[in-house]
Amino acid sequence: MNDCNNSNYPHYVNVFLFSETSPKIVSTERRDVNVRAQLAGHLCGIRHAGLAKLVGVPNLPSPVQDDTYSKWDKQLLEFVKSTSEKSMARAVEDAVATANTTDLTVSGDDFWQTRGFQSSHGAAALFFLHNAPQVLDIETSDYTSTSNDIRLNHSKVQTSLDLLHARSWAIFWHKYSTNDDPRLKFCSDEWCDYLKSVRDGTSYDHTSHALPRPVLDAIKRIFDSL
Repeated sequence: MNDCNNSNYPHYVNVFLFSETSPKIVSTERRDVNVRAQLAGHLCGIRHAGLAKLVGVPNLPSPVQDDTYSKWDKQLLEFVKSTSEKSMARAVEDAVATANTTDLTVSGDDFWQTRGFQSSHGAAALFFLHNAPQVLDIETSDYTSTSNDIRLNHSKVQTSLDLLHARSWAIFWHKYSTNDDPRLKFCSDEWCDYLKSVRDGTSYDHTSHALPRPVLDAIKRIFDSL
């Protein structure tokens, strides 16, 4: 079996070509040892490139090509997601049964794939605190999706800031306005009583809310800095 001249050598020593001794996964053509090796590569964070180095050190045959590995990755991901969701659903049921209430005491934790927060991938998990802790939920995130969220949030914030700026000036000019000199550039007839009166053809008096213009001129620089 260890004879390098043996034509069956790859079938016995390479985990990816272990085709004669490893059983097939039910309803697939995948070998058990191949799936385990691929899953181990993910758990260790080394994936295809790392597994290739691992089998290369003892001069063993290379694993499958990267494109085939990637195709298997998609199949493995669906299975892992399905299994984890079933496991967490069962954990919630067990936790409720153990505590005899749905008012559970839980603990949350988050982590990155590598230390020092240098990784692009992270996750957060929710645990049930009991004699036998269980994972109730998990959420993963990567730098790409986070960046998209940041850009989206920034866009929303910018819109809010523009609105805040306009509303601030609306207040200033509303106080500055008089019956002879209305200043309502930033107002809207959705909430401005003067513009509503213009729209509806009714009268409006600015006297009740107007402030002395020298006072407003003195504080205008504050609004200019907004």
